[in-house]
Order: sequence, then C-alpha cells, then structure tokens
Amino acid sequence: MNSYTSYSGCIAIKRWLLDQGVEEYRLTETGSHAQSVLALQQGRADLAAIDALSWCFIDTLGLKVLDRSAPVLAPPFVVGAAAQIAPEYLVPALDIAFAAVGNELGIVGALPVSRADYQHHATAVGVSSPSAK
Repeated sequence: MNSYTSYSGCIAIKRWLLDQGVEEYRLTETGSHAQSVLALQQGRADLAAIDALSWCFIDTLGLKVLDRSAPVLAPPFVVGAAAQIAPEYLVPALDIAFAAVGNELGIVGALPVSRADYQHHATAVGVSSPSAK
C-alpha cells in the first residue's frame, strides 16, 4: 500500500479486502503508487490498489487489473488558512483550468465538498482521521 493516509493506496484496498471477506492480511507501506507497482513487479507484494490516473502513467508491464473499487470523490484541492483566494472563487478557477487541460488527465470539473464527504470511506474500514478545526 502507498501510505496509511492514502485513500486510493490504503483505504480502497482495505475496503476491497473487506468486501471479499478477507479478514487477515498484512500491509506493507511502499510510499507511492509507483513503488507499489514496483513491489508487485519484483514479487515483494501480492496485491496493490493503484489509482486510475497513476495507472495510466506508470510502467505496469506484467501486471493485470484484478478488480476495480467503487467510484469515489477525487482527492480534494486544499489551500492554507492564509490563502488569498476566497473558496467561492476556487471551484470556478479550477473549472477554467480543467476546461483547458483537464481532458488530458481525465478530469472534467470540480465540486465543492466537505471533510465529511470523505470521512465515511475511512470509517468503513476502521481508519480514523484527525479532526479539523
């Protein structure tokens, strides 16, 4: 798995294992999708969850897709508390950027979301996240 804080590299695989009825497993933290793919190719791992975008850009020679996770929200775009851009301007600005280059990456737009929109995925597999201020 990529890291314990990664949805696509940790929570997704835990969710998939749970859905398959697998109760006992050992996870090894690799640090990234590319390193998880390398661990599979080198025989150091049996299974990994790789997000669809990373899958397109990583050398996956010798690997096959076993299954796909259910669609979920993409990782959030976040800014620091001192950022000079107001939140109501961020989504339209991202939409303009995605209209220009998003199709190359499979991105069609952005939606405003909250931390709670993501939390239920982590809770379902027993991963807790720090509370937001």
